[in-house]
This record gives sequence, structure tokens and C-alpha cells, in this order.
Amino acid sequence: ALCGTQPADGERLEPAWEALRLVLGGRAEKVLYDAQRQLALLAVRGIAPRGLLLDPHVGAWMLSPGDEERLRDLHDMARGFAPHLVGPRHAPASDGCSRCCEDALLALGVMLHVERRVRDMGSRFDRAYAQEMLLPPVLARMEVGGLRVDASLLRRQAVDCEQALRSLEQHGTRQTGRAARPVNWKSPKDVGALLFHELRLGEATGARRLHTAGGAGKGRKMCEFQTSSAALELLRSEHPLPAMIIAHRKLTATVALLWELLGKSERDRHRAPEPQLAEAGGSEGAAS
Repeated sequence: ALCGTQPADGERLEPAWEALRLVLGGRAEKVLYDAQRQLALLAVRGIAPRGLLLDPHVGAWMLSPGDEERLRDLHDMARGFAPHLVGPRHAPASDGCSRCCEDALLALGVMLHVERRVRDMGSRFDRAYAQEMLLPPVLARMEVGGLRVDASLLRRQAVDCEQALRSLEQHGTRQTGRAARPVNWKSPKDVGALLFHELRLGEATGARRLHTAGGAGKGRKMCEFQTSSAALELLRSEHPLPAMIIAHRKLTATVALLWELLGKSERDRHRAPEPQLAEAGGSEGAAS
């Protein structure tokens, strides 16, 4: 645990970062709580830790994925997984160095306890645990450096999806026999009228959901029955159209996402690099 990594530390700032670079550059195993965030902060300072990195937060999440209370922060995690490491709540140390030292020892203690629990879970869980521990450095690099986008591939995929949409709409029109007045697949009103009034789906089986009262805006007439994807799932076995409408919605969302990514890629390509990226690590201490 090193202090001197805050702008308020003045002349001690650069020596502290250099010391961190030296310590973290060794091949020894390292325990780093909230590793993804910490590694991103280190990366913008040009510090790339070497050796195996162990994150007690990742290990604790694997042991108890739904326990948000115990996973809230390092101290709650220690109280939940290794209560012998912490006593009653006490005032934190008054200076940054002491707080870093306390948290570093706590993270190490929690990590040792988590690893004992993992070994007790058997080899299959142990392998999954080992794979999860490799992810924080990868995710941190993605957060800092972003992802390289193959614009030509995205454009081809967007065009292919648009063609699939048109093909799906044509096939759906043939299913309904309404070539003269095709259905607007994006309109809940049209979809509801077709499925529930013309085809009368769900009438015999009861697999149709009514809208709850008060769901419509003022002066807006609602469809009689729900046309959400969850409601249409109940009608899959009665007719091909509900499944086709669900597929159409997914394809529509995919096309919109692909064109959005393409637009962002073009904007980023023409935008100058942001010099403030190198300053991002100065707002908080990088490692504890």
C-alpha cells in the first residue's frame, strides 16, 4: 500500500507512481480489490501489472452471486465472508497511507478465505474461478482502449439484417393473405388487430393477455390485448405469426444497433485523440 498517488501529495506524486510501477511489475501473485477499475486507473498512468492478479470481489461474487449486501464494498465483504477479520465498526484511519494499509491487509485476508472456500467447492468450480480471475485485466484494457471496429463487416451485417427483415415481412404477408393491405409490424395496434381480431388467437386457449387499466396516455386508445413479446410467446403454438413478429422486433433492434455503432465508429475515426485520458488516474488512488 503506497500513498502519494493524489494530486494533493504534490512533489511526492511521481515517485509514488514510479514505486507502484516497480512493485506491480514483478511476477508475484497480487491481490487487487475491484481489479477492473483499479487496472483501468493504472493503465492511464502507463502501469501494467504483471503476474497473476486475484480479485476478492470476483471470488466473493462467484461464491454468492445474488448477495448484494455482502458485495457492496470491501468492508461489507469482510464482515460477510470473513467476520473474524473485522471487529465492530470503527473510525477509519485519519491519513490516506494508513487507510490503504488497512484495506490492503483486509483484501488479502478476504482473498485467502475465498480461496479456501473455492478449493472446498471442487475442481470444476475451481476451473471456472480461475477463468473468471483472468477477465478483469481484459475488461480494463477494453475500458481504457476501447474496441477496434471492423466498419465494413458491421455494414455488411446491417445490410444482411435489413434484407432478412424484408424477407420476414414478405413471408408474414403471405401467411396472412393480406398482400393488398400489409400489416405494419411495428404498430401494436395493427399487430393486435391482426392476431386477436382477425386470426382470433388465444381465444380458445385463453392465452391472451388483457391490458391493465390506466396503461394508456390521456386521449390515447389502447389495444384490447397485449402485444408485448412476452404476451406473444404464449401464442407461439397456435400460429407462425407470433414467433415471426418476435423475430422481426429482434432484427429491428439489431439493425438499429449496427447503424448506431457504424455512426459512432465514423465519428471517432475523424475525432482527434482526447489528451485528458492521461489525466484520468489522478482523481483517485489506483491501488490499495
